[in-house]
Amino acid sequence: CTQIPLFESDIANRVFLLIDCIWSFFIPCAIIIFVDLAVFSSSIRYRNGKKRSLRYSGGRFVRHHSLLPRWLLIALIDVFLNAPESTLRFLTIIGVITPEEDSYQYLIFRQLAQVLYYFQFGFNSIYLA
Repeated sequence: CTQIPLFESDIANRVFLLIDCIWSFFIPCAIIIFVDLAVFSSSIRYRNGKKRSLRYSGGRFVRHHSLLPRWLLIALIDVFLNAPESTLRFLTIIGVITPEEDSYQYLIFRQLAQVLYYFQFGFNSIYLA
């Protein structure tokens, strides 16, 4: 698999790759972490205030268990599974790592990053099932 540049300028290609990397990983990662922290901190304050969330169902009141923390945890796990691949991609784009390196450390990290990236899809299928 090779990459064919869209433009003759290497800088223009790197700028578009950086925009893609930031747009597809770093911004969603920051949003997920911010929302998770906000929900978990409000959840802790909510529990310390000993407020109960009740809803009426089937002729009686039942305690409402929110699924939001579970979904936020799943999103956070997905972000962490994507992090090695996205970090390696980012470091390659800015030139810190060159993909032509044939060192064992680079190849092992690359394979591990790809395994975690693809494991995310298996993880998603497990909790959806």
